[in-house]
Amino acid sequence: MNYIPSTGIGYNLQGKPRPTLSFSLSQIFNVRRQRLALQAKRRSIEAAHILQSQDEHRKLDELLAKLEMMELELETMRRLHEIDASLYELAVLDYEAAKLAPVAFLPKQKAYLESELGLLRKEMEVRGLEGEILAFSHF
Repeated sequence: MNYIPSTGIGYNLQGKPRPTLSFSLSQIFNVRRQRLALQAKRRSIEAAHILQSQDEHRKLDELLAKLEMMELELETMRRLHEIDASLYELAVLDYEAAKLAPVAFLPKQKAYLESELGLLRKEMEVRGLEGEILAFSHF
């Protein structure tokens, strides 16, 4: 539509109506300018989307790496807790056999319970991070 000349009625010097056609070069330049502006806007939107996608991918990679490290730490804590549980069972046997005084038994029981609490907290932390990853991934 921008390239169609304008039509109208004009009058000659004698006052008689005559059809007229007019065409403006500024219309062509305006159309070209609008087309270039639209292309630039599209490229800008695409570039912004690519940057946002890359940023979210990087954040997800960081969260997954953090989860992997936390799971490794949790596994190590589980192995340590197994050792603490074995030591605690030995202390319970000694305490029940009256080979261990309550003053010596209670710190061992406290250490075992603290180990168990630390393990539970780490499991909750890992589950929280898993939930954060799922929420970030929109699942």
